[in-house]
Amino acid sequence: MNQEQRITELEAQVAELTRRLEAVEAKECSMKHDFIYKKQREESVPIIPPPEKEPVDWETLLGRVWLPRVFIMVLLIGIVWAFKASIDRGYLTEPVRVAFGFALSGVLLFLGRRQMMQHRAALGQVLLGGAVCALVLSTFAMHMLYGFIPAAPAFGLNVMWIIGGVWLAVRYESQALAVLSSLVGVLIPFLVESEAPSVVFFTAYETVLYVTFLYVAMKKQYRILYYSSAILLQVALTVFWLVSDVESAHVLAFGSMVQHVCLLIFMLRSSRFPLSYYGMLLATFGLTVRWMGIGLSEVAVEGTLLAFTVGYAGLAYQQYGRNKEKTAAAASIASFALMAYIMEAWNAESESLLLILDGTLALYVAVMLQSKWQRITGMLIYLLGALTIVLESINELFSFGVLNWLVLLGTGAWLYRLYRREVPVFVGRVVQVAGLMYAGLLLLFVTEITDVLMRDFTYEIQRLAVSGVWALYAVAGLMYGAKKEQREMRRLGLVLLIVTLLKAVFLDVPSLSLLVRAVLFIGLGAVGLLMSRLFYSSAPEKKE
Repeated sequence: MNQEQRITELEAQVAELTRRLEAVEAKECSMKHDFIYKKQREESVPIIPPPEKEPVDWETLLGRVWLPRVFIMVLLIGIVWAFKASIDRGYLTEPVRVAFGFALSGVLLFLGRRQMMQHRAALGQVLLGGAVCALVLSTFAMHMLYGFIPAAPAFGLNVMWIIGGVWLAVRYESQALAVLSSLVGVLIPFLVESEAPSVVFFTAYETVLYVTFLYVAMKKQYRILYYSSAILLQVALTVFWLVSDVESAHVLAFGSMVQHVCLLIFMLRSSRFPLSYYGMLLATFGLTVRWMGIGLSEVAVEGTLLAFTVGYAGLAYQQYGRNKEKTAAAASIASFALMAYIMEAWNAESESLLLILDGTLALYVAVMLQSKWQRITGMLIYLLGALTIVLESINELFSFGVLNWLVLLGTGAWLYRLYRREVPVFVGRVVQVAGLMYAGLLLLFVTEITDVLMRDFTYEIQRLAVSGVWALYAVAGLMYGAKKEQREMRRLGLVLLIVTLLKAVFLDVPSLSLLVRAVLFIGLGAVGLLMSRLFYSSAPEKKE
């Protein structure tokens, strides 16, 4: 290569370096300009203090809201007493009493609407609610007390009064009036005399009434009405089943199932589904499962629970990536449905194993969804499965019980690592508690295995073996904590070693021979002295 070529290459390299340098300077200049612009913009934006919370106007709250609610009850009680006194003195005949009740309801309705038009909402709502109650009570007296009309017209009149109450609640946007109408509506079948109550008619009426008020609650975002109507339906079904002595509990189960499906449909159709509603959806599912257990056959219950599991799992998959709250709600109910199916369809040994797997799957899904509710669901199912395994003693080394324990310990270790890595809230005390629980489970397992292996030996050998295993377990914890520099593990091993010594002194010594006592204490003493050496090998900065 001659000198001219070398000069040409050097010039090309210098040009390339110059171009790169200019690009870097331009980028730094742009970043500096953006930083200055952002700082100026932040300085130019005024800091708006959070709005101060307005103080509670107790005079308005008590005088306008609660005063009329309390004294409308006082007024009604006074009217009832005056009514009763007039009857005792013979002033009012039966037709006059009924007419007086309807006239009172008309007056309350007129006054209530007038108050609403004059923008006295709290007083007007109370008067309108009193009008609906007076209509229902007058109809009840006309039918049940005096026998003026049969059951069918009385029921029809009461339904008409409830429809009027719903219309007034929607017209004046009154949640209190809607809740009162739902309460009165639920009581109507119990206010109509019937020697042979029809469970089909009762369930159909209560279910249609509930769906109506649920629609109003979701349409107007009435949270109290949402909860109260759902609770009232379950209360009505339970009371009817207790007082009517009917054998058609499967019809009541169908009504509860319709309620749950309606809640699900409204959840899917609503644009926003508050997490507070999820509790009611889950509660109605649990009650529905209970009703199915009362009224349906075993095969029908298993098939329905399996259908619920598949349906909710499919719904969770369909909602995944679209709506986090709905996905979490569907996944949680699918997990509970699978739990109920397992407990219904499988025997005790298989049930424990399947519950552990169901809980593990639910906890894994909770990590995928980052859902607190799903974590709670999975934890409850997992703890239920763990409890059934712990309470069942191991009788054979090669048995289903040992398999259950191995699955419990394996899934527990995997979930512990998963949550430490993926869940930000799983830190601090939560990690320590979970680690202690796992260490306790492992100790219980090795103790039970030791008892099974030492079953054919004498009692002294069995006690000596258990103490030896506990000491070895403590040594393993101490060594692992020293190697990984984990203070909690070292402390746990130290505590277990002391517990082993206390067990040997207070439980084993009185029932062991002198030779076995000597072996036990020599072994424990040597282990304790050797393990104390580990605390000296710890790093200086990690003082105990």
